[in-house]
Amino acid sequence: MEADVQLVLGRWKFRFRVVVEREASLLDRLRAGAEELFAQGHATVSVPDLVAHTGINRCKVQDCFCELTRMPDVEFAVIEQTYYVNGQQQTLGNSVLRRKNDQIGCIEQYGEP
Repeated sequence: MEADVQLVLGRWKFRFRVVVEREASLLDRLRAGAEELFAQGHATVSVPDLVAHTGINRCKVQDCFCELTRMPDVEFAVIEQTYYVNGQQQTLGNSVLRRKNDQIGCIEQYGEP
């Protein structure tokens, strides 16, 4: 989308033509990137994975990351990792996307109900 912008400073007038990227196309690019990563065999997709794969700015990917959970076969998950620093336990959570059927496959594999 293009927009014309006029800036007036005193008696000077400046005109600019600004090209704005639509959010829908950004979401489409992120969805396509996530699908490609899943197709390559990735079990989970994180923000750094999408940044590296699509080349989109990290801030934009973080802003749209939760919108990707609206994909029909994808869910949001948090992978927690526990570290011990100076004898104290600290937990770090990493937000990822994963396929819904991957979790079902794990449950069937270990025979849990």
